[in-house]
Amino acid sequence: MMHGPASPLHGSDGLGGGLQLQTVRPRSSPQARLLLEGGAFGARSGSALVGTPLGKATSVLAAVDYQSTDGDFPYTDESRFPPETVRRRNADRTRKTIYGSVRSRAGNHRIRLSGWLTQAERGLPPMSSTAAATERQWDTQWRLWGRDRVPLNDGRLTMQGLAQRTRMRYANPNQDLDQTSRTALTSLETTLRHPLSSRWTLAGGLSGSYAHARHPQLDAAAHQEHASAFAESTARYGRLTLYPALRTDAYWMPEGASRLATSPRLGLNWQPLPNRPGVHLKAQVGRAFRVPTFNDRYWQPGGNPDLRPERSWGADLGVRLDRSSGYVELSVFGHRRRDQIVWQPTGQDYWAPTNVGRVRALGLEASAEGAWTLPLKTDLRAGLTYTHTDARTRTDPDAASYDEPLRYVPRDQLKVHSTLSWGPAALDLNARYTGRRYVTSDGSQFLDPYVRLDAQLRLACDLSSVETELSIKLENALDTDYQSVGERPMPPRHARLRLLVSL
Repeated sequence: MMHGPASPLHGSDGLGGGLQLQTVRPRSSPQARLLLEGGAFGARSGSALVGTPLGKATSVLAAVDYQSTDGDFPYTDESRFPPETVRRRNADRTRKTIYGSVRSRAGNHRIRLSGWLTQAERGLPPMSSTAAATERQWDTQWRLWGRDRVPLNDGRLTMQGLAQRTRMRYANPNQDLDQTSRTALTSLETTLRHPLSSRWTLAGGLSGSYAHARHPQLDAAAHQEHASAFAESTARYGRLTLYPALRTDAYWMPEGASRLATSPRLGLNWQPLPNRPGVHLKAQVGRAFRVPTFNDRYWQPGGNPDLRPERSWGADLGVRLDRSSGYVELSVFGHRRRDQIVWQPTGQDYWAPTNVGRVRALGLEASAEGAWTLPLKTDLRAGLTYTHTDARTRTDPDAASYDEPLRYVPRDQLKVHSTLSWGPAALDLNARYTGRRYVTSDGSQFLDPYVRLDAQLRLACDLSSVETELSIKLENALDTDYQSVGERPMPPRHARLRLLVSL
């Protein structure tokens, strides 16, 4: 995970930071896993994964996943008079996924090819319990990607490519709508990483992509071409490590529009005390941007083709203390953004994106985690993260929204997690406090703060090479009545039962 402006490393996708997620990789040894889960409101899911080596140089892996829920939980509809407990309607969801991956060695090449196919269907519940519940959506996505890594002297050359196709069908009988949109994306990237000296390591490369979208309400297919050049480096001088980076992205869009963004970044990590290597001072400053996506521009209903790219400068400063039993970290941050893209309710039963001219955000984040050995052969691991964010609109001094909190951005958030282990049994507790969120631009209306607690009891059993874990999870254990978004109720207290078998 990377906090702060990550556009110098990841382009338009790294405006607010970066989170690296990786799919399951084939291994040189056999692997298998079966997961079954069921719960309240018709929740049921299952997945299976198998992998095996094919000779000394090649390994393969395949997986399938199925998830479904009725989503018909009860809630109190305050819009009725008097308020009445009703069940959520047209909230069912079903998703099916297949995934496969091959990893192989051919000479100096380290090759991996992967792909997945996902199909989903869901109902779109109305905002009012008395409104018609007939909207539905069907999604299909397939993706193929590959990577080849080749060692070059002391460095490494990486080449990777991706092809993706999506199809979304939306139907609303009440409006006599039944439309299908399609998107396609193809991208290529090459990166060379090489040491320049005993202190400096440099990585640089080029990338390019082509994307297009089709929709019945578009006069012609929307398209976007993208090219970028990037470089990043790591420099070590004793207890000081520097992380400079620079990236330039160019976009070509419909009607001859083009965008050019240059994103510099400088980060550092310094150990100020020679006798305390666990103390680190961290800082970074950088520029970030985000180009409106196809969804931002063309989603129906609500898309806004006139959106401007979002740009920002951000900086953060922090200190971290690492110990053998855990860590403590404190950071402060600040961002100034122009033309921030924000999706907001329109009051017509759908959301739409808009540019917020200027936004200033200041805040701090404190986190800690530790592990302790307790009597009776019991272990405890616990941690917390507190975030304070003051994000305000600074667009028009004469507007009622000037210097008011940004909509749906909580001022305070606190997350606490703990795991108490005793032999094969473990108890997980996860609590989250979300502070007040304003729902109007002038700050006159807000959603109340809430606390949500999830509890899970796990029991593990190992038989030879087979590992089995049975768990029961109680979500929203305090039965908190809350809304994360206005007019969107959240599930009451409910349970899930889960069985995992792996080898």
